[in-house]
Amino acid sequence: MSEPTPEAAAPEKKSEHPLGFLYGLIGGPLLFVFTLWLASVTGRFFYVLAIASAVAFVVGALRALLFAGTSLVTRPVPSLAVLAVLGGLGFLAVRNAEAVRAYVVKLREDPELGGRYQGDGFSIEYPQGWRQRDIDGFEVAGIRPSGTGHSNCLDNAGVMRSRRDDYTLDAYVQLQREDYGKSEAWALLEDKPATVGGLPGRELVVKSATHLLRLYVTVKDQRGFIVSTQACLANGGKNEEELLAVARSFRF
Repeated sequence: MSEPTPEAAAPEKKSEHPLGFLYGLIGGPLLFVFTLWLASVTGRFFYVLAIASAVAFVVGALRALLFAGTSLVTRPVPSLAVLAVLGGLGFLAVRNAEAVRAYVVKLREDPELGGRYQGDGFSIEYPQGWRQRDIDGFEVAGIRPSGTGHSNCLDNAGVMRSRRDDYTLDAYVQLQREDYGKSEAWALLEDKPATVGGLPGRELVVKSATHLLRLYVTVKDQRGFIVSTQACLANGGKNEEELLAVARSFRF
């Protein structure tokens, strides 16, 4: 009769370092502040990392409280150290809560855009108080500040540039005519000669249910440029002169 095969010994489980969660406690806030700074400099993508670091801190804090509560007698020194760290971070958070809140609110705002904006081969001047908004297709787009017009329809002005550099003025203007002609949302009202940045161009005026859009189209070195203004119809045209002044300030 064969002998029974002995069961393999279970692998020994390595005990977790009692202070391992301090990485989350200390590294979380540091990464949070660092990524908020990156978001203010480079863009809002880094807010995702900031949220992840905040979650890591919360998880670390919960694990720290659990460790301190279950091992205060058996591991008094590490437990007291954890409670001291949590208390210190809590004190700092309460004392600086208003400053952190104000900083986060400011990061969420669009950056100010008053004065002459220098782009790649062009410049345009915006009134003080305007803010820069990221809009697809625009080299730069300025939005009139909130509170100065209809809350859901802010007047704006910006500059677009073609990706290709093989256009003639007629071809580039025709492209805009076709694009807006195909759209059911816009109706072409005017199409007339204009001077744009000191060069010959065209002014196209189109209208939607909510906006009056003026496109000042020109071509420089075979690259198309469009200076556009959008006036909200709900504002009754009261900001039209300010928008036109921004468009006229365009220079190469």
